[in-house]
Amino acid sequence: MKNEEWRDVVGYEGLYQVSDQGCVKSLERTFIDKSGRKRTVKERILKPAFDGWGYLIVTLCAGGKRKNLMVHRLVCEAFNDNRDEKPEANHINEIKTDNSA
Repeated sequence: MKNEEWRDVVGYEGLYQVSDQGCVKSLERTFIDKSGRKRTVKERILKPAFDGWGYLIVTLCAGGKRKNLMVHRLVCEAFNDNRDEKPEANHINEIKTDNSA
C-alpha cells in the first residue's frame, strides 16, 4: 500500500487534515479552554460515523462551533480541482464508504 498523502481540510487549515485514502485527522494544538486553562490536544485519526444515507461523516470543530461534514466531500475538496464549480462529489465506483481520492 502506498503512503498516504495528507492535505489541510478546506476551511480548517492547521486544525484538521484529510488523506487521499479517506482518513481525517485532528492535528496537535494548544489552546485556552473556557475555564482559562491551557489545554493540548494530541494528533489523532478521527473515527467517522454514518449519516442517515450511508455516507461517512466526521465532526469538526473550529472557533467553538461543531459541524458534521461528509468525508468524501472533504477528500474531493482537498484533492480535486473544481474549476467548473460543480455542486456534488460523486463516488465513481458507487461505494458510499469508499472515500479515496
